[in-house]
Amino acid sequence: MATISQNLSAALFFLFTLGACATPPVQTSRIPTGTGQLELNLTGFRNNQGEALVFIYPGPLGFPDDEAPDLIRIHQPIRDNQAYIDLEKLPYHAYAVAVLHDENLNGQMDKSFGGFSRNPVPRCGIPDYEESSFLFVTEQQQQTIVMQHPKMKKLRPENAGPAAERLK
Repeated sequence: MATISQNLSAALFFLFTLGACATPPVQTSRIPTGTGQLELNLTGFRNNQGEALVFIYPGPLGFPDDEAPDLIRIHQPIRDNQAYIDLEKLPYHAYAVAVLHDENLNGQMDKSFGGFSRNPVPRCGIPDYEESSFLFVTEQQQQTIVMQHPKMKKLRPENAGPAAERLK
């Protein structure tokens, strides 16, 4: 039977390990009042088809794929596999940005993956608000968002079988 000190040690170890893996949240206390210019550089699109759908969330509600109060939605053309957005007079706040490549202009993510502010490395799915949020409190700030594309496994000819024939 475990003693209280052993249980406490195990609990502290667990909490320390959990805290070491978590992304620190953006500190939103004492945000000054004011506005500034936010430049978004969106790179890594697979092609120039369609447009970039950019969603700027002022809080975790709805992030990254639902409507939210005060959500800023922008449709931007893609040129040379990148897009650029310049937001002037954006209020100082903590934000997170989600980007989709809408190749067929249907308003949905059908083929491509997306990108997120702070470029979190995809682990087990879509990052949460804390992993993507950043504090915007300067007259001018730039964020570069690199589009992520899922890696597709290639079928080996010896393992292809009838399913691969249907895909041709």
